[in-house]
Amino acid sequence: GLLRRAKIFLSPWGFGEWSLKDEEAVLSGAVVLKPGASLLRSLIPMYLPDETCLDLRADGRDMGEVLAAALAASNASRLERIQARAYKEQRAYVSYGSAVKVPELVSVWAELIGRIRDG
Repeated sequence: GLLRRAKIFLSPWGFGEWSLKDEEAVLSGAVVLKPGASLLRSLIPMYLPDETCLDLRADGRDMGEVLAAALAASNASRLERIQARAYKEQRAYVSYGSAVKVPELVSVWAELIGRIRDG
C-alpha cells in the first residue's frame, strides 16, 4: 500500500504523543517525522531524534526545511540508517513474548499494576 512506499511519515500528536501509526510506519519501512520528538521519553526507543526518527519543532515551523534536508539525495544514507535503527528497535517489542524479556518494561508494568491494585 501507500505506507510501504512512503519514505517519511508525518505523525502529529493526537490525543497524546504516541500513535499506533508510528509503529506501523516504522515496520512498513518509513521514517517517522514527529513534532517535538526531542521532548518525548518512551520505554520503546522510538523517539530518538536522528537515531530512530526525525524531529520537528512542535509548532511545525521548520517542516519544509526538515523535509528538504531529509529527502536530499545526499542524505539518503542518513534516512536509511534512521529507518534501520527504528525498525530494529521496534521489532524487539512487536510480540508479547519479546516485550516481556525487556526488564525495564516489565518493571514499569509491574509498578503500574501494583499502583492500580493498591488504589
